[in-house]
Amino acid sequence: MCDAIMRLFKSLDDGMYQPGFNRWRHFMPATFAELALNGDNYLGDNRIRSSFVGNHITYNIEDCSMLVVPVVRDGRCSCYFWNFEQQRIHVLDPLMMRCCTSSVHRRHGQNVTIINEAISRCEDTYFQGWNVNMIGWDRCYTVGLGQSCHRCASC
Repeated sequence: MCDAIMRLFKSLDDGMYQPGFNRWRHFMPATFAELALNGDNYLGDNRIRSSFVGNHITYNIEDCSMLVVPVVRDGRCSCYFWNFEQQRIHVLDPLMMRCCTSSVHRRHGQNVTIINEAISRCEDTYFQGWNVNMIGWDRCYTVGLGQSCHRCASC
């Protein structure tokens, strides 16, 4: 489901931008986070490679200000955002909107670390000259934006 939503967002962006124009965000498939978190060979996976390179990508990913990574774990969807302008990683978990940030960090902190390393490895593998050091970026665990979604959301 998350991959379908990401494809929809990318399709909407495709309609807003002319080929060759820079975009402010790039959407990754949920498969990327799944493979990285499971310790699988994401660098050798063609689905992941095609998320970074190919004729179907008509803009420079390295010029995007934000990388959007949906994460599905334990049947729960959340989304992580790498903000390259602010050097900050945002974590949005709709089931934890009424939790404290430390609870969100406990649930997502290690995942962010693993995916951050995976993004760095993809950057090194698929791009030349895109040298972004993402070590030590601030993390923003978003809470309090409204009611939590209902699904046994315990903090």
